[in-house]
Amino acid sequence: MEHVWAFVNSPFGLMFVGTFMLPLLTLVMKKIFEKAPLLQDLYNTYKGPLFDAVKEAERLIPDNTTNSGLRKLDEAFKYVIKIAPDLAKHDPEKVKALLSQAHAEEKKEGAS
Repeated sequence: MEHVWAFVNSPFGLMFVGTFMLPLLTLVMKKIFEKAPLLQDLYNTYKGPLFDAVKEAERLIPDNTTNSGLRKLDEAFKYVIKIAPDLAKHDPEKVKALLSQAHAEEKKEGAS
């Protein structure tokens, strides 16, 4: 084990590890980020119901409520599943991420 550690800490060992670890890390990151377009496609498909759910949650839960952000997200999630039941087959965390994206766009459009 000492020989392996000594090799890794040598200049040649560092170059060897760096040469093989960088492409491996790049490959892993590509695999992770390949899924991002799928989420964007899902967002574009359900943009209307997502915006409706965010607006409904904004209407139902006042800003001065305790944990209003979390409650609004939960209410929007329940509402979007009610009006677009096929979204229920997707991971709830992904749907909540889509709702957060819709909320951010709505705020951006409202500020303009």
